[in-house]
Amino acid sequence: MNKFKLFLTTLLFLLFVAIFLSGCATTLSNKGAVVRVTNQSEDVKSCKYLGQVSSSSSWGGFAATGVGFESAMNELKNKAAGMGANVLLTQVISNTMGGTRMIGDAYYCQNGSGQ
Repeated sequence: MNKFKLFLTTLLFLLFVAIFLSGCATTLSNKGAVVRVTNQSEDVKSCKYLGQVSSSSSWGGFAATGVGFESAMNELKNKAAGMGANVLLTQVISNTMGGTRMIGDAYYCQNGSGQ
């Protein structure tokens, strides 16, 4: 009976953690999903600059490279899409024990690629 109780407790704990982690991440909107990300400034040389966007996630440590990174990138793309952008030029991506921080420039490119 003790092994079963331990199994059930562990299972419930893992289920709680999974629900908690999925609830804290920023989801990617339909408009954000079409925003192309680049780190090459020549990709946006013929595009219209719309403004700077920033995002952050409080997930640090190992989570910063997984849930934290994805959540911050989703937020960045959603904000860029909200400005009418279809290309995002990343400027700063910082993953630390304290979390993830990103800054990028939103662009609208006629052909969608900027090239």
